[in-house]
Amino acid sequence: MTIDSISNLKELLMGKSLKICILDNNSLEFLNRIKEYVSAKDVFGGYDLILVPEWIRTEIEDSEYRKAYVNRLLEIDNIYFYYVDELEYLELINYKDADLFNLFLYSCGSVKPLESFIKRYILKNKPLEELDDYETWLNILYIDGFKGEILSRGRERKKNAGEISICVLSLILAYFYIDSVENITIFTNDRDAYDFNKYAVNKLHSHKDYKNIEHKPITFKSNDFLIYELFNKGLLTIEYEEDMSKFRNERWINYARKKHDNSIEEGYKLVKNAEFMEMIKDNTLYIVF
Repeated sequence: MTIDSISNLKELLMGKSLKICILDNNSLEFLNRIKEYVSAKDVFGGYDLILVPEWIRTEIEDSEYRKAYVNRLLEIDNIYFYYVDELEYLELINYKDADLFNLFLYSCGSVKPLESFIKRYILKNKPLEELDDYETWLNILYIDGFKGEILSRGRERKKNAGEISICVLSLILAYFYIDSVENITIFTNDRDAYDFNKYAVNKLHSHKDYKNIEHKPITFKSNDFLIYELFNKGLLTIEYEEDMSKFRNERWINYARKKHDNSIEEGYKLVKNAEFMEMIKDNTLYIVF
């Protein structure tokens, strides 16, 4: 079911215990590849609301296949869907300009050239109360702050712009809708999106104005997580390494494993498909990202 305005989205967010998914383009590309094996309802049936930032929408609409998959999402009963324009973030956060600026600053903070750009060309050594209006500084950030390249279709792709949009949206929901949201899950296979979010949350934890604020969890489902989950639910059949090669390439994985004494092993390593075949059969293993 499509939501048709930001005001209707805010009205929905006045509910309770909403399970929210924020969807990245690269996950949509993966889900489209496995659609003949796993339905969209099997993947998203546990969520109440699917959100996609406008910047991600432009990437989705580069492909008729990805657009078609989104249309399948719209047909799932009892799940709401909305494309959120980044300009609507201000209304979503109830016009708290300074808070919204901090969420963008911390989301960009692990990319030092981008953080420096914000401080030099947007903050400009002024107090937050003297910032330009949100639309003005948002355009400066997205037009001049992110490096771009022109694609064959003529669209300009901006490195990390979509991941920052996802990060800020997740933080708005986690920190400013704590009475309405049960969990926010980000579907992405982009490690930058994961790292940006972890960095931003750590910065908020150390900020005097936010560290004591209760917030809801933000979790992630990478493509490898989805393979693990769908395989163990019996929805995705993988018998041979050749089967696995249809779905993934070798990739660095964050994981945790429960040991015999219930202690937890944490790991981060490059995992090839043969090893991943064994990992998805291990019921003591948890894929973090």
